[in-house]
Amino acid sequence: ASGSVFAFGSTPVNCNVTDSGQLTASGSFTVTVNDAPPAVGTPLDVTVTATSAQGAAVLYAPVTAADYKDGTLTAACAPAPGSTFPIGTTVVSCSATNSSQMATVTAFNVTVLDAPPAFTPPADISATATSGAGAVVNYTTPTATDFKDTTVTVSCSPASDSTFAIGTTTVDCSATNSAGLLTNHSFMVTVADAPPEFDAP
Repeated sequence: ASGSVFAFGSTPVNCNVTDSGQLTASGSFTVTVNDAPPAVGTPLDVTVTATSAQGAAVLYAPVTAADYKDGTLTAACAPAPGSTFPIGTTVVSCSATNSSQMATVTAFNVTVLDAPPAFTPPADISATATSGAGAVVNYTTPTATDFKDTTVTVSCSPASDSTFAIGTTTVDCSATNSAGLLTNHSFMVTVADAPPEFDAP
């Protein structure tokens, strides 16, 4: 009858009518129920931090779709989960296809952020004063490595070859990459007083 639930495929509907004179007539028609495309929600974007110059391996959650005929389907996505994504934003395209060969496509973004630059500060330095002002101390300013920029300049203050006063001075070093990520390290320069000098009579 009208209002019935019809299964997928074609179902014949037979109709009969009888009038008051007991005369009958009949006819039929077909109701065809087609499958609908699978329903895929919009996956959430994924953001991770790079673990190497190549980017990062990202294992995102499987993307699923609901289908009237087939139930739950797993979408095929490219790049696949576990792939190495480069620094920047990559669009992942996913497609779910049901047994009726009807497909639904969705997409989301995987963003790999650059990591802060890395460097090792010089070891602590000890020197002996050469004048009342202290001593000129030379050290090797390090170079920072960065996944995206390869190398980043390190700035230290006070700079190498500065005159350091008698006592202990903290030298602060920093490096900033093109993504604006900052790394700070410090080390100590200790200038010791020198023995007094005099000429004996």
